[in-house]
Amino acid sequence: MNKGILLSFMIFLFAGLSADLYAQKQQSAYVEILGNGLLATANYDFDLTEDKWGARIGIGFVGGQQSSILTVPVMVRKLLGNNGNYFEVGAGATYASGRTDFDDFDSAVVGTLSLQYRRQPVDGGFTFKIGLTPLFADGFFLPLFPGLSLGYSW
Repeated sequence: MNKGILLSFMIFLFAGLSADLYAQKQQSAYVEILGNGLLATANYDFDLTEDKWGARIGIGFVGGQQSSILTVPVMVRKLLGNNGNYFEVGAGATYASGRTDFDDFDSAVVGTLSLQYRRQPVDGGFTFKIGLTPLFADGFFLPLFPGLSLGYSW
């Protein structure tokens, strides 16, 4: 998948979903370590429907003298459960671009899944999630990739 297809997908997804924002029940902002963003990302997550279908977009950057990587995770998800205790099931893609000490790459798109416990109080406040975020790409599958997120919902 090239950059143009990914950008088109992101624009289509969020432009189409923005029409339904009036129905959203909760929003969250959080920092994710590892997980769907691959490294460390800042994320915005929002419910689209009353039955807890939602989406999220994030951005992450890690840089140093010899390496730098930009990541942009985009996902759709469903929260299963109630009273602030949920199991998050989601799927999406993460765009990554940059260079590392051990590998030069222009860009890549990695498929991501979300299988996580999510604590998000119904009336807002501190929220977190923890679990597995399997990664996959052409000829590559990493089923036990962990993820941890800490943030705030309203």
